[in-house]
Amino acid sequence: MHGTANKVVVRSAISRGVRLFEKRLDMRTPRGRRFKDLIDIYSDAVGSTLTEVQRMLIRDLAMLQCLSEQLQATFIEADTIAQEDLTQYSRLSTNIKTNLKRLGLLSVKPQADDDDVEDPLEYMRRGGSRKRAKLDDDEEDD
Repeated sequence: MHGTANKVVVRSAISRGVRLFEKRLDMRTPRGRRFKDLIDIYSDAVGSTLTEVQRMLIRDLAMLQCLSEQLQATFIEADTIAQEDLTQYSRLSTNIKTNLKRLGLLSVKPQADDDDVEDPLEYMRRGGSRKRAKLDDDEEDD
């Protein structure tokens, strides 16, 4: 039985999901609780056993959302927003959407309501055009 050794792999507390950060931080603050809640919410939404990459994206997403919420609160309190903050908010919003897509939590195209689904026969009558059908009021204007 020589040559067959049981390898014991010791993983960090972060890799095992015991802690979020290398340094021990007090997660009982309102911001810490919100950050942890967002991680739990997104982890549940993704489902199954998370890969390390998914866990990283979820942590980034939680951080981006916390920052976005902070900028939103600043805007609501001041009733105005500085150009620098607006630029930052735009970047945050784009990165949030990107991470949501990567995690499969945001579809690329918004779902159409049942009322918005076009009749295929009407589509073909127009020659396969995406242009809207003329309304009765439009004909009177001509």
